[in-house]
Formats: sequence, C-alpha cells, structure tokens
Amino acid sequence: MREMAINELHAKRHGWLKNGNPTGDPSTAPRCGARTRKGTPCKGPALHNGRCRMHGGASTGPRTKRGLARSRRANWKQGRYSGKARLEAKLCFTSCCASAGNSAAILRHRSCEIWAPTQPPTTAQEDTAKQLGLPLDSVKVNVTLTGGAFGRRLFVDYVHEAVEISKAIGKPVQVVWTRSDDTCFGFFQPPSIVRITGALGKDGKPLLWMQRSVGCGLSMFGFPDEKELANPRHYFNDGSPWGSFDNPYNFPNLKADFVRRNSPVPSGPWRAVEYPAQVFARESFLDEMAHAGGRDPLDLRLELLHPGDILKVGDARIDRGRLIAVLKLVADKSNWHQPPASVPGRDCGRGLACNVYSDDCFIAQVAEVSVGRTIGDIRVHRVVCAIDAGA
Repeated sequence: MREMAINELHAKRHGWLKNGNPTGDPSTAPRCGARTRKGTPCKGPALHNGRCRMHGGASTGPRTKRGLARSRRANWKQGRYSGKARLEAKLCFTSCCASAGNSAAILRHRSCEIWAPTQPPTTAQEDTAKQLGLPLDSVKVNVTLTGGAFGRRLFVDYVHEAVEISKAIGKPVQVVWTRSDDTCFGFFQPPSIVRITGALGKDGKPLLWMQRSVGCGLSMFGFPDEKELANPRHYFNDGSPWGSFDNPYNFPNLKADFVRRNSPVPSGPWRAVEYPAQVFARESFLDEMAHAGGRDPLDLRLELLHPGDILKVGDARIDRGRLIAVLKLVADKSNWHQPPASVPGRDCGRGLACNVYSDDCFIAQVAEVSVGRTIGDIRVHRVVCAIDAGA
C-alpha cells in the first residue's frame, strides 16, 4: 500500500493521472503492468513511459555507452520472450553454375585469337600473352554472350585450357566443360545455413527479428588472413552477409549475426554473390510472419519500410522510399489485390519478394505458381518484375 501511495503521488506530480484521466482518479489511471517478483503484474499508476516509478517510470533513459548496451540487451530479451507468437526456421542453400565453362582458341604465327564468354576480357588477354610469351597486342579476345554463369566468368581457367591444347596440336580448338567437369573441378555458390527467429507483438505486428547466418568466404579471391580476422568488425566493415547485414525493414529489435566456417569446396561469387541465400531466407520467413499475424504480405512489407526514409547501416545508404515504389508498382502490374487466376485441377497462388542490391538497384517480384496433385508437380506460370536500376 505504501508503494502504491508513493507511485500515485509521483504520478500526480508528473501530471499523468490528470492528463490521462479526465477525472484525475488514481484508481482509473493506466497501470504499470511490469512483472513483479511474485510473478503478478504491477498495479502501480503508469507514468509518461508506461511504467510506474518503481519500475523505471521516472527514468530519462540510458545515456552512457554501457547503459545503452544494457538497454539493448534488455529490449532484445523482452522482444524475444514476450508477444503473441514466436517463429523460427532454418534454411540451407547452395548452387552451381547454370552453364559450364567453354572457350575457343586458334594460334597463328606469333598471334592468338580467342572466343570466350568472359567478364574480364583483359585478364584473359594478359594471361594468354604471358602463357604464350607473346606481346599483349598479339592476343585478341572476342567476348561472346556470357550465358547464365555470372560470377563464374570472372575466372578464365577454361580459356587457358583451349589455348594450351591449340598450341599442342597446332589447330583451332573449342573446349566445352561437361556438367561433371564443372561439378568436380569448378566453383560453387558458398554454402549457407540461415536460422531466423521472429516474434509478433500482441497486436500482431513484428516485434523481433534475429538472423544468424553460417557460411564461408569466396575461395576464388582467397580467405581473410589472421590479421584481418583479428578485427572483430571485419565482416561488419565488409557488409557481410549481404541481405542480412543490410536488412531494409524497420523491426523494433533486429540482430544480424555471421559465423564463418570456411569450406574446402571451391566457392565463387555466383549470381548476386551473398544475396541469394540471405534474401531467400529473409523474404520467405517474412511471409511466414505475415501468415502468423493474419497480415497481407505486401501490406506488412510496406508497413516495415515506412516512412520510406534513408536507412544508414555501415557504409550502406538504402532509400526505402524507392523500395516502396517498386513494391507498389509490382503489386499494381500483377493485380495483387485480385484473386489469382484458377487452373483446373491445380492449387494456385502468388508469392512476393523484394531486395536492394548494392544500395542502388531496387527490385520487387511477384511469382504466380500452381501445385498439382502429385509430389514435385510445381509450375511457375508468370513472374512480374518491377526494377529501379538506378540513375
């Protein structure tokens, strides 16, 4: 009773009871609700921040670095173990190239000509000149269509083979790796395991997001040395892993962890480098949260991107307004708010995802799919894309 009286006196001094209750009656004032040692909710009158004096109602908040760190830990714990629902999922991801290595070469007298789908033609030219002992201007590289092996074409090992064989037999040579060659001796997308934990508040709104990623670096370019790894902010400064580090959504409590586990399997920067695994996991789990909270996946994303400001994280500057714009555009072009077209004998649905690539490329997609009555019978009927590719 003495504690209640002190709380009510303090509340009156702050004007909360008078302003919050037209009658000014302490018995009808908002209550603190904090958990007491007995496990019951506190019935003391709440002050301006929703807590009574004994539970931090008079606090102005932490100001020191140590206090701010403690506050973040407390908020994280509160978000993780309270709320309406808690969800968790683990996703594993890896992939190989969509097309295998291939190149053609012909050696003439003191010259060489190459045809190759390569991203760095100057590297192919310089390596071949060194390999054959020729002047740089004696090597000509014709760049063909790159195909579906973006990232893999940053290396030109398949060019070296065509040049070497052409030199040995003295004839034009075309080398095409088989799928088994590529699988045994090529490079792979870095394997990733992504574990996401999320929580919804009592109002059904997202309260917490924790994304922990386990993966390896790109062996194509060499792993970080011990000196680099001695810096605890090495991966933060590098912005890794992409798609988790630069999560564009406004969660009240958000945490992104990365655990390095280098693999002996050669790895390279396939198709958007680190984004595929992280964004696939992130966008899929966000749909799970929308479903658990009874929300439309589009509306939930737009709410989490509000008010469309600039998100600053590390060196990244993400314009959430541009991401909102592509989401609204793809929703309009795909007739998102209309029921999906039906297909006899199949269950039809739509999926939505969006991402920002390297601060300045914004994309949103809607996929229209159907599922048949047998296992594995999945068809993609249409994918609608909205892209803001930058200035």
